[in-house]
Amino acid sequence: MKRVALWSIVLCFVSIVRSQGFLYFDGPCDTLTVVPSEYVVGYSVCADGAYVMLSTGKTLVVPDAAEVTDECPYELPRFAAYRFSKKCNDQLFQSVTAPAEALLLDTVRLSVGQIGKYLTASFLLTDDAAVARVGSVCQVSDTTRQRMATPLTYTIGRKNWRLLQVLQDAAGGASYRYVPFGRQVTVCVDFLTDHPTGTHRLYRVPHINITTDSGSLPTSRTDYLSGTITIDGCGVYPDLPATSLLIKGRGNTSWSSSTSSKNSYHIKFSEKQKPLGMTAGKHWVLLGNKQAGSMLCNALAQKAAALAGCASVCHIVPVELYMNGTYRGSYNLTEKVGLSNNSVSLDDESCAAMLELDTYPNEPIWWSKTYNIATKIHDPDFDDDDPSLLITKEDIMADWDDAAYTLRYGGREDYTGRFDVNRLVSFLFTNELCCNTELQHAKSVFLYSENVLDKGFSLTGIDETPWIFGPMWDCDWSFGYQMGSSNYFVNAIDDGYYSDWLGFELNGFWYHLRYKSSAVDRAYYSLWHHFMNDGRLQELIDYAADYYAYAASSFKHNSYNVTDERDGQDYAVLSKRAASWLRERADYVFGTLKPYDIDEKPQEQEPVPCMTDTPDGLPDVRLEMASQQLLYDLSGRRIRDAHAVRPGIYITADGRKVRLP
Repeated sequence: MKRVALWSIVLCFVSIVRSQGFLYFDGPCDTLTVVPSEYVVGYSVCADGAYVMLSTGKTLVVPDAAEVTDECPYELPRFAAYRFSKKCNDQLFQSVTAPAEALLLDTVRLSVGQIGKYLTASFLLTDDAAVARVGSVCQVSDTTRQRMATPLTYTIGRKNWRLLQVLQDAAGGASYRYVPFGRQVTVCVDFLTDHPTGTHRLYRVPHINITTDSGSLPTSRTDYLSGTITIDGCGVYPDLPATSLLIKGRGNTSWSSSTSSKNSYHIKFSEKQKPLGMTAGKHWVLLGNKQAGSMLCNALAQKAAALAGCASVCHIVPVELYMNGTYRGSYNLTEKVGLSNNSVSLDDESCAAMLELDTYPNEPIWWSKTYNIATKIHDPDFDDDDPSLLITKEDIMADWDDAAYTLRYGGREDYTGRFDVNRLVSFLFTNELCCNTELQHAKSVFLYSENVLDKGFSLTGIDETPWIFGPMWDCDWSFGYQMGSSNYFVNAIDDGYYSDWLGFELNGFWYHLRYKSSAVDRAYYSLWHHFMNDGRLQELIDYAADYYAYAASSFKHNSYNVTDERDGQDYAVLSKRAASWLRERADYVFGTLKPYDIDEKPQEQEPVPCMTDTPDGLPDVRLEMASQQLLYDLSGRRIRDAHAVRPGIYITADGRKVRLP
């Protein structure tokens, strides 16, 4: 290894024999500039840096270089740990960790069972000063998302390490750029959804078989039937062996007591279970999506909610449902909304409450004051006589009515203390993006408070425990759906949600939540701005295609189920329409918003190399250029003698004219 110290003020010139290696210009503060040897003709060094003459005729300036070597002066860092955590990936139910021995290789291979091909990696590096980049963009552990449908290459180095790239075009011209330098590690993800396995792999998605003890189907939304469930995860999700359960019907307009209907069901386990690897819970829902054309709707809405940061997002997994040995259709398995650990997980539920805004009288309704909204107490269930409860129905109603009163009659900003602003904005954002018309009634709208006794005071907006909107639920009247039509992803692209759909429905309740506060309006614009520009919209659009690709065989099989709702829609067409509808809808809504100045986190830019034809004050460099036969006079004669260089105009090897003083 040869090294040249640059402490001397005397310039020296080193001629380079071209090779496949690199020259490393090491400087202070971990600055390292790497140049491919094949482009280096020679370099001159001095106390304040190095000047590298390239074969293209350019001179590269490397300020403050302290040492030059043909071997890397640093040990290149690696990943010390690399994983995909379920906490950072909304579709991933089991974390995936790379073995320690795999991190010693330059290619890491992992198998992942989730729908959608975007992932957020969690990682540690072997060097505290190191950074991992993809392209020129620094990757942030637990934060940065990447689409990993194809191998993804990281460059692991330090912040000020850079590699010169010389890009030559067909005409012989050259351009230059710096890219990060370091160890390159490629992560290859095998998505198990691409190749399901097992006995029931024909339709790709998990296979659920429920056998009731009576051999009959549920015909009631109140009375359970006992039975047994088995789940084949088809190599993508964990299997569930035969487990006892209770099952009953669920739904409002979607429910029918007829066994020939493709009904939705509520299943209950005696002990918490983790079907498909989801968070353990006793209560789960099988959604039938019986409206023709609706089998993409809940999946896309919940994905949008997750990307927007909504509270306690439900997971939608397509499954094939068999009951008592008979195929009932393509369903969704998802969590049951409620104050439970697999839905809204709270450390203490003794003073917590969840409300549902819904007009269907299958449960007791009270018409809340101020806005006269049909409201139900969804949780807790006061019929259970739970001794841990510290609240009454009256406590819940009083706290909610006070929050609504503050919204309507308080000052413009008062209500932002009674509602969690970020979750409110995320909830409103998702509903407007999807054009969810359920809010008109209102129907299937959930919100909760962790402590209704810690209530504020009217018109002050003071409440240390605000109401939180969410989880999102029941989105089959979205994405352009209109009564009597199953023509999804066609209508409502350019409809104004708060004017054409909500307006002053519910006495202005939604309008006040959305527009009364300037803080909410600013936060709303900020969310839209970032969603449109940080890759989340594209992830949602890609998810539509990924979800359909996984569920396509099940969707097609659904048309052969034994119920009256077989749904013969062409979902290949619908999934493509969904992608264009989402983009056009997002563009339209974003274009209608009042803009605000947004604090942008500056993105790391590729450094621009310092190139010069005639470095000022460095005649020695010019002399050495002449000695290397890089200069010609105006008659085209090569300047072979460095001492023949006089002030004037010369021609460089690449045909450019330079003036030397």
